[in-house]
Amino acid sequence: MVLGAPKALQAILNRRAMLKELDIRLESLNYTAHFARPPFDLWGKGREIIAPLYEALSPYGVTLGNIVINAGAASAADPVVTVVLQGNSTVKFAFDRLEFAFNNSSQEFFESIPKLLKDCSSWLKRELPGFKFASHNFAYFCHALVKDSTAKNVLDTVNPKLLKSAGLSMGNGSIFHNSVTDKNWTTRIWFDYSQSVPGALFLALFIDTVTEELDYETTMVDARTYFRSVLAEVNLTLPELSK
Repeated sequence: MVLGAPKALQAILNRRAMLKELDIRLESLNYTAHFARPPFDLWGKGREIIAPLYEALSPYGVTLGNIVINAGAASAADPVVTVVLQGNSTVKFAFDRLEFAFNNSSQEFFESIPKLLKDCSSWLKRELPGFKFASHNFAYFCHALVKDSTAKNVLDTVNPKLLKSAGLSMGNGSIFHNSVTDKNWTTRIWFDYSQSVPGALFLALFIDTVTEELDYETTMVDARTYFRSVLAEVNLTLPELSK
């Protein structure tokens, strides 16, 4: 085993050398936590909704001026409170869900997201005995140039299928649907051309899970590890997080 270690190490190094790093130009992360039952006890109680969201988000620079109250919602399912964060990010409360949208966040802010999610959701269980979440949906999107390669080269690797009668192939987008049973996830992984950044690749990862409890820190780490493994299969790698 000792004699074989250098060969195994060299194989790993060779594999890493083949990977093309993504130069991310735009990215976003969306998260929706669906409620098992609408918290009707909060109906008409703006203070009980706004106060905990304000307390959770004030460390991120949120003031009362960042909180929008939608008194004229078209239906009972529409968000009734929207909190605007830095970088055009938002947190929304509706009577069937919490919605989070983070856009082009700094690394520092991105690393704080698990705590932010916990602080913005845990108050529901404190305020409402018997409150439960039903499901959780994550969606990560990025538009990235591929260093030392092109979007078409990547798409040709992912899906080289040709339709001769369709004309000259410009590269094929692909969506993969998967079940990750050990994590209770269903996922979708999307490869396509970016419509926002010329010459870039569009990548998306969707993770859905049906569970009440969710450890946000663990989920974020596991999701990044999962996405890295998927990208490595098509010779791509995410930029390393700076230390």
